[in-house]
Amino acid sequence: MWLKVSMSLRIILNETHKRLLLLWDYKFDTLMQALIISLIFLGAIFFLGKERIDQQQLPGQFLGYVIWVYARMATKNLSDDIIAEAQAGTLEQMYMSPVRPELLLVGRMIAFTISTTLVICLIACVLVIPLHIDIPLRWGVFRSCW
Repeated sequence: MWLKVSMSLRIILNETHKRLLLLWDYKFDTLMQALIISLIFLGAIFFLGKERIDQQQLPGQFLGYVIWVYARMATKNLSDDIIAEAQAGTLEQMYMSPVRPELLLVGRMIAFTISTTLVICLIACVLVIPLHIDIPLRWGVFRSCW
């Protein structure tokens, strides 16, 4: 039993490591993606705010945008990866290997979650610091969730 769990964990970690290496190899693309997403946010709040930025509404707009981008990136990256493998003809190899495909997909999802979180943190730094966005975090918010 322990050997099976250990092997499954190793497979998941290997798949996660592979995806994170790909993210590191394409770091310029990641930086440009973060820059473009930040510019889209700035354009949206500027034009939707009638050509001015309202500091009082900025935290809510920022959090909504970040949550939307996070969900969009997490789902889009995984589906794009599977489509790319299908088009390249390598998707079938995942099903022919002795490893269960579910483990490989779990590893990919973990890697995409980590990489998406890193990109979102980069976007947050690019936007929060220059725009002086004050995100009010209160313990009452967390207590109401429980």
